[in-house]
Formats: sequence, structure tokens, C-alpha cells
Amino acid sequence: ETVYKQGVYFPKNPEKIVGGKEIIYRSSWEGAFCQWCDDNPLVLHWGSEPCQIQYKDPSHVDFEEFKKNNMDPKNPLNWSDANYYPDFVIELKNENDDGVRRILIEIKPKNQTYPPILPKNSKSGSAYSKFVRDSRKYIQNRAKWEAGAAWAEEHGMEFEILTEDTLVKLGLIPPK
Repeated sequence: ETVYKQGVYFPKNPEKIVGGKEIIYRSSWEGAFCQWCDDNPLVLHWGSEPCQIQYKDPSHVDFEEFKKNNMDPKNPLNWSDANYYPDFVIELKNENDDGVRRILIEIKPKNQTYPPILPKNSKSGSAYSKFVRDSRKYIQNRAKWEAGAAWAEEHGMEFEILTEDTLVKLGLIPPK
């Protein structure tokens, strides 16, 4: 299993921080994004894990249990409640000085933003298990992001998922 670089970021410009709590990063990519927000004069305010968003999590549906209890596994009312904590919020001044964008941001590897593909020769248990695990994670992420996008819209914000492609374009991580 992958071990991610995690920690607390100590900003050089604490007046830009919103939420009044410490800045948590849960990967080296998030750590690099913290530094970018701190150093970028166009970022007026920013914070980490700025809110808790409730969503219905379809990733833990137990089909046998649902069948036994005559429950529809496709009905979100039957899914468990869960909480989503988006990675960041930023207030970004437009370069041409015509306003401010408020953005709720999630940072994820690109391969987690699309459905996994079952390997052709997935007769081995580990390949199939990985596919199932990746599928559940993708389904869970989609539910989180739909809830995040709805929450952001309700609060006059945008919702964006940044992948390594975006981070490379911003110069935050080196290209592979």
C-alpha cells in the first residue's frame, strides 16, 4: 500500500488562511498546492478541509444483505450516510482584475477520476480484488464529488478536481 507524505503546513502568509485551523496536507501534491496558494499573490484566501459535506455512499453496498432484506441497491436512500471533506477552498483573483473566483478543490490522481478497467486475464485473485477495490473507490469518489459540486453551487462557488496534469501545468510537480 502506498504511504503518502502528510503533515501540517505552516503558512508564510497566515492572513490569507480561512477557517482558523491548521493547514493539513495528506500528500506531497497537496503540500505543493499549499505552498502555491501561500506564495501566489492571486490567491487572496485559502484553507484546507474547509467544510464537511454529507453524502450518500454507494461504495459499501452489501448485495447479499440488500437481497435478503428486499432492498434496492440502486436507491440512494438505502446507502449509508458519510462525510466528505474537500481538500481545499481558495479565493482566486482573476489575472485581469475583474473579480474573484471561489473554488472548492479536490486533488486526486488522474487514474482515480475514471472507472477502472478489468484486466483481460484477471483470473488471479489479486488482480480481480484490486479491480473491485478500485471500482468501489471510484464509485465513492463520484458520490463525494457530486455532493461537493452541489454544495459548492449552493454556496456560490465552483468545484474542481485537480490531477497531476494540472499540478504539472502549474509547475507544482515535475512531469513524469
